[in-house]
Amino acid sequence: VRALVENARLEFSNIKDQDWTEAWREFFTAVPIEGTFTVLAPWMPEAEGAAVPCDEFCPYPLPVVINPKTAFGTGHHQSTALCLKVLARWFKAGKIKPGQTFFDLGTGSGILAIASARLGLTGLACDIDPVAVDNALENRALNGLDGKFEVRLGDVSLARGQTFDCVMANILADPLKEMAPALALRLANGGSLVLSGILEAQAAAVEEAFMAEGLPKADWVVEEGWAALVWG
Repeated sequence: VRALVENARLEFSNIKDQDWTEAWREFFTAVPIEGTFTVLAPWMPEAEGAAVPCDEFCPYPLPVVINPKTAFGTGHHQSTALCLKVLARWFKAGKIKPGQTFFDLGTGSGILAIASARLGLTGLACDIDPVAVDNALENRALNGLDGKFEVRLGDVSLARGQTFDCVMANILADPLKEMAPALALRLANGGSLVLSGILEAQAAAVEEAFMAEGLPKADWVVEEGWAALVWG
């Protein structure tokens, strides 16, 4: 190393041994969303009682309990937080209502599906990653929402022939562009669609792909270089 970097030096220090799988938990923080949701980890005191069936749970903010594992979606990343904010705003504006249906494509930890079910919607969450499906099933149970929505392994083709009042896809720009024809068909007449996982610089190209399927221009919700495209 010194042959490449003349002033390089090597330093050692001792670190007390501990259970690192547990130690990181103290740095996990709750995520408040628009006064409507609070994303919590299961070990937090505020998560106690979150498994009460959602038709019996009234006080806001609604708890969304996520056991953070390798599946994406704890609410800390802008792409997930943007989707949750859009859901909250739709609900407050009466654009989505209890009894309606949702489709969550690329569900990851199940966070968006759980939030939707907390609002009284039912539907389908899917992911192509078996690890994500297992995590989403675990988190569905943690929230007392078994039976409120399906979690399945697969892609957009799982919903072929169905339409939904609320469609959510927090994935990546290129897959969203590729799936635009199939995903646009999943949206019920007058339904609401949110796409995320998109860098602001990529948003116009994704918007164009969906406009080519007959959708109007989207509303953009932008935060720290990330964009959510919103229809409805």
